[in-house]
Amino acid sequence: ALSVAWRKLGPTTNRGVSLPWDAVRDALDHMVQAAASYVDKEHFLVLWESLQVSAEQLSDVVGRTDEVTCGAVEQLERLLFVLHTLVSHRDGAKVTEPEIICKMSVQLIESSFRSASCSRLLLQITSSLLLGEDISLPNVLIQETVQKIFSSRLEQDLILEFTKEMFTMNQFEQLFLPSLLRFTAGLFGCGNATSRHSALDVLVSLILAKAPPPTDGSMAFETYPLLFTGQNISSKGAEQQMVPELVLSLIKLPEEQPITDLSLPWAALVLLPHLRPLSPAAVLPAVAAFVNHLLRDIEAEKMGRAALFVARQALSCLLSLDCSAQLLSLVSVDKVYLVLRRFPTDVSALLLGDLYHTRLSLSGVSEHLSHSALLEIYEMLHSNLSSNVSKIRLLTLRIFSQFEAEIPPLTEDEETLKAQSVFAICLLAELVPASVQDYREKLLHLRKLRHDLVQRSLPRGPPGTFPQVPLRYLISMLFVNFRPLWDAVIELIVSHARGMENKDFWRVYYEHLEMVAELAEKELDVTDEDDREEDSGPRDEAGCDVIESGDVGVLFLDQLKLTSNSNERTDFPNFRSLLWRAMAQFPDRVEPRSRELSPLLLRFIRNEFYPADMLVAPTQDLRKRSEAVHEESEMALEEEDEEEKEEEASKQQRKALPRRAAAKQLIAHLKVFAKFTNPRSLYLESSLSELYNQLLCHQDQQIQRVALECVLTYKDPNIVPYKENLERLLDDKHFKEEIVHFNISEETGVVDASHRGRLIPLLMRILFGRLRSKAGSKFQGKASAATRSSIILRFLAGSQSQELGMFIDLLLEPLCHYSQGMGPDL
Repeated sequence: ALSVAWRKLGPTTNRGVSLPWDAVRDALDHMVQAAASYVDKEHFLVLWESLQVSAEQLSDVVGRTDEVTCGAVEQLERLLFVLHTLVSHRDGAKVTEPEIICKMSVQLIESSFRSASCSRLLLQITSSLLLGEDISLPNVLIQETVQKIFSSRLEQDLILEFTKEMFTMNQFEQLFLPSLLRFTAGLFGCGNATSRHSALDVLVSLILAKAPPPTDGSMAFETYPLLFTGQNISSKGAEQQMVPELVLSLIKLPEEQPITDLSLPWAALVLLPHLRPLSPAAVLPAVAAFVNHLLRDIEAEKMGRAALFVARQALSCLLSLDCSAQLLSLVSVDKVYLVLRRFPTDVSALLLGDLYHTRLSLSGVSEHLSHSALLEIYEMLHSNLSSNVSKIRLLTLRIFSQFEAEIPPLTEDEETLKAQSVFAICLLAELVPASVQDYREKLLHLRKLRHDLVQRSLPRGPPGTFPQVPLRYLISMLFVNFRPLWDAVIELIVSHARGMENKDFWRVYYEHLEMVAELAEKELDVTDEDDREEDSGPRDEAGCDVIESGDVGVLFLDQLKLTSNSNERTDFPNFRSLLWRAMAQFPDRVEPRSRELSPLLLRFIRNEFYPADMLVAPTQDLRKRSEAVHEESEMALEEEDEEEKEEEASKQQRKALPRRAAAKQLIAHLKVFAKFTNPRSLYLESSLSELYNQLLCHQDQQIQRVALECVLTYKDPNIVPYKENLERLLDDKHFKEEIVHFNISEETGVVDASHRGRLIPLLMRILFGRLRSKAGSKFQGKASAATRSSIILRFLAGSQSQELGMFIDLLLEPLCHYSQGMGPDL
């Protein structure tokens, strides 16, 4: 029955009837998947034998005539598709006779008649057999299979694709690598640039998988020997070259010639520490000359981040080849400082600096690791301590930790403690991941940064220089997306707010408030076109013209993009909320800074809150892109101008925060102002007061509540006596009860007549906001909107006529400017 089923896969064995062959293949493939899921391995022998017989029959048919061959190859491809499904199921758990299947695959690979897709399937079957955890093959058969694949007439791209899949194979170095090296040596010897680039690509991919370059100075330089002994890459007598020599020649570029393609030198620098035979004495001068060439071009601003990425690889190559202290003679400290000064936040620049200073430290070169040198490099990199990217923080802390910082001597009581610089403490904290298992250990290190405890760890320096180190690092911990850390970190930040000089503290803190506000606005300004420009990556940079480099050029751009783009997701809105939430715990320290704080609040309202909540925004842009429809009948030139204007307008259209997120941000801002004790002395006080009154009318009772808190900071004697009444009106649990007892009619005497002039306008705004609210939980739900409205309207019956007019004015506020003749012509 199985043999009959396999014959239905094509016209070669199923003549006379034409079937939808792909549908038959899918049906049989589904049958095989179901069988593999439910049938035991020992019962699969019949299935494997029938598949083998069918494959052999089709291979015998292939090659008779062109017409027959074409149909047979297509049918064989469908059969191999089913075979691959079965071989790859659960890493070969259902393969009964792997040796027979492997030999059959090799035999089909060696046949001359096959399509590219058929060849790819055969290689996939072979890779599944070689990589399967539940499949055991003799080493001799594996070596023979690999040798036959590399010596076959398969397309070069297919073989290299197969090779990259095999990097994780067990005993790769013994069974696979020798054949791969012979094959790549042959590609280098073709004299064909495309083949050489493909060989470079597969070798670099191998090194990146097996012995990747270090990503920080604490990592060891791994070596993965690639032995090319006796394999020449050219058959032209005097021009014969070994593979290592040709790879080395890729970095020997003329000094005066601009480098347009950095992919080939980068590939060479990745490979050189691993190529054998190759004397380090022959490599070091060439690599040193190349890295200095790159650093000079970077200094002259001829090249940018792509050259920096290659320069760090060149330095890594130098350090892996030379373990001595001759680094200063090869690359000067000044050149490294120039790079760090120009690219202080670039990961490649920081890694270059980390590798360099780590080698200086290990070599005992204290001259360039002195306290004065620390002060110089601190000026360049201090802002990295509060970066949102953990890799930038780590590399910066590693650089600082290499220097011999002058720490004040310990007192007699502290002699038992080990002197530890603040950079070392921060580095230990950074190395601990923020996870459920490890965050307590992280907090142990972070608590050493409390203001009173960290003083003995601060290096000596100009006033206000090093005291900001723990504050900056603690602020960066608010970027970490792990909630259990936040409260503890905020508590530590509060200790610095109360212990540091106010001027020094505020300079650092305001820097981050301003930075995150700009980032939030920039994020809203990003258009689809901007997104596409960012996705284009580094292709437009100097040195990234890799069109002629083929696969190795693509690999270079991919690695460069991975370095440039951090995978970390930063929640900037949450970071801003935490900064403002922390400020609410030391309002007395920030209230004198209202000249900076008030504009930040009003800027948030104008640029972020109003676009997100149109119910309170004073204006709204109602223009649509479809407005140009009526211009269709005008002149063609005028049409083009209009289209350009529309396109420009659409590019400038701002995104908007979700309303709930905007409300959460607003509440975080207002809670700080609600803690101030002298609101009348605040900068832009009139604008703030107007904003509070406007937000009292908001439909969100949480916003109303915090706006009321801000109003109560004025301590108006006409309003303070009724504080509890107003707060209960904004509480769903007490709203009904309070609105009954808080009768504002003159007869009851609940409200003093002298207070009405100030209290009633405030009360009207609160009730107007409650009247507008139509969603929420409990009493604020949609079903209760009508009931609440009737209660509020009955309550207003006790107000005076002019007071009721205030409420009506609030209702008609969106239209009132028309009645005053201020509206646009309609």
